Amino acid sequence: MFLVTLGFKTDTIFKTVLAACKDSEGNKVVTPNADKRGKHPNHHKKNLDLLESHILSFKPRLSHYRRYYVSNRRYLPYDLSINLKHPNHKIVNETHRQVVNSMNIGFTEDSPEKCGTYVEYEAMNLTPKNVLLKNMHLLKVNSILVFIMYLLIKVGTYYPHHTKATDRIFGVMLS
Repeated sequence: MFLVTLGFKTDTIFKTVLAACKDSEGNKVVTPNADKRGKHPNHHKKNLDLLESHILSFKPRLSHYRRYYVSNRRYLPYDLSINLKHPNHKIVNETHRQVVNSMNIGFTEDSPEKCGTYVEYEAMNLTPKNVLLKNMHLLKVNSILVFIMYLLIKVGTYYPHHTKATDRIFGVMLS
């Protein structure tokens, strides 16, 4: 009676479906299909080891001027372009950028690496006086670095719980 209201004259369709749907024990079971909305198979994962080794072949280095502000960040030379980095590989720039960022590597420009005084001394003519001024400036910078290292050693000896931080800073400074 109920099937007639739905437009079916007999229940043979339902009997056929129930006969086809049986579980492992032979019981009649009708289960809905799993909801697959928003689902997709796993994406093809690329092996990025080749790209990482290629990036490391350019020998990223720690910054000598900014390394106190950005610890453990390495930099590639500023004159490299994306095309020079992977000329033989078809790699999307976004993939390259993600790999470089995940390796904590950045790109540098030549001018921010040096302090303003050093750039001024480089722009001067190489007279003995200017060479002496430039060398004195470098000695002053190096003496400041030595003093900072001395203070860090003192902090590490007086406050042993700070040794991890000083080891991290020394690893950046001495490499």
